[in-house]
Amino acid sequence: MLSLLLIPGAAILWSGNLLLRRYRRLQAEQRNAEKKELLAFADPAALQQLDDLRFLEFTAKLFSHLGYTTYLVSRDDAAEYHLLLFKQQGKYVARCRKHDQGIGQGHLQPLLVALQKNYADKAFFITADFFTKSALDFSAKNPIELIDGEHLVTLAVQAFTPHETAAAAGK
Repeated sequence: MLSLLLIPGAAILWSGNLLLRRYRRLQAEQRNAEKKELLAFADPAALQQLDDLRFLEFTAKLFSHLGYTTYLVSRDDAAEYHLLLFKQQGKYVARCRKHDQGIGQGHLQPLLVALQKNYADKAFFITADFFTKSALDFSAKNPIELIDGEHLVTLAVQAFTPHETAAAAGK
C-alpha cells in the first residue's frame, strides 16, 4: 500500500532546491566558458595584441580565478589604474602595463608608493613584456613581485585549464 504524506511548503522547498542546483550549474557553465575565452590569451603573442584596458581586465580575471578578490582603482592625478587584491588575510596592490620596450625601475617606483598608500602587504607588477636589470634589482630590495609575459602565461594556464586537463598534461 502506498501512503502519501503531504507537508505544506515541501513543494516550495523542493522547487527551491531545484532552482539552486540549476543556478549553480549555470554558474559553472559560465565560469568554464570564461576560462576557455581567457585561455586563448595564454600566449605571449596574444597578450601583446590586447589593448591596455583589455590587458588589465584579463589580469583581474586571472587573479580572480587564482582566488583573489579584485578591485579596480584609478589614480586621481593620472589616467592609470591599478588593482587592489585581497586573499585570506593579505592585501595586495598590482599594476598592469602591457609595454613594448621592457619595464625599468622608473615604472616600479609609483607601485611602491601605491603599496604604501594602500597599506598593502605586497605588490605585483604585471606585464606582457620583460623586466630590465634595474627593475629586477629594485624589486629584490622591495616587497614587489614581478610577473613578466612568460610567467603570466604559466599562471593563466594554471588558472584557466580544467584540473583534469592540467593533471594529464603534468604526467
